[in-house]
Amino acid sequence: MDNIFQSFNYFNEGVHDLIEHVKYEKSRDIFFLNGIATNKGISDTEVKFILFFNEIYKPNATKAKLYIYNSTIVSLYGYLENFLEGITKEFIKKLNESLVSYSQVPEKIREIHIEVSINLLSKIKKDRTIDNLQKNIDIKNIINNMSNCVNEQGDFKLNEDAYALHTANFRYENIQELFSRVGIEDLFGGVLRNEELGKVRTSP
Repeated sequence: MDNIFQSFNYFNEGVHDLIEHVKYEKSRDIFFLNGIATNKGISDTEVKFILFFNEIYKPNATKAKLYIYNSTIVSLYGYLENFLEGITKEFIKKLNESLVSYSQVPEKIREIHIEVSINLLSKIKKDRTIDNLQKNIDIKNIINNMSNCVNEQGDFKLNEDAYALHTANFRYENIQELFSRVGIEDLFGGVLRNEELGKVRTSP
């Protein structure tokens, strides 16, 4: 069943595809090892298989496993980073869509809106991949959102990207701080205390 947050679905799909790829790599190794164990070298095909195994597969097997390991770790981190950024933006977006007044926004989120928005402005100004025209548009929108929120004028809109902004790779402290921005304190403690997740952790 799809989750209301698309970031969950994208993360699950990515991890599932990665697991399937690792299974494929493992099945390929089993194929070659079983093949060489039962190969009699009688037919031309069997001779070619032995040559391929000895000259191509065997010399590169260790390097290939190391490459797969490294690429898997990098991919997993990429999925995690995209998930954390995405779930934060989606949460703020849903607040923008569901609340009619800035005063209804949770206090923690209101308290840091100016701070995180200023950080976002700084990042955009330094970003050389964005042309000046787009920079001016983005900056204007961010400042307008800040003004509307502070003055509670018209339709308010929190700057969604601002809450997901980070300057270092995600680690324990970074993830805790990210979720703290949207009012979720002690994320990992809450996860460890969750009974349903506890059942998953202890299941065989």
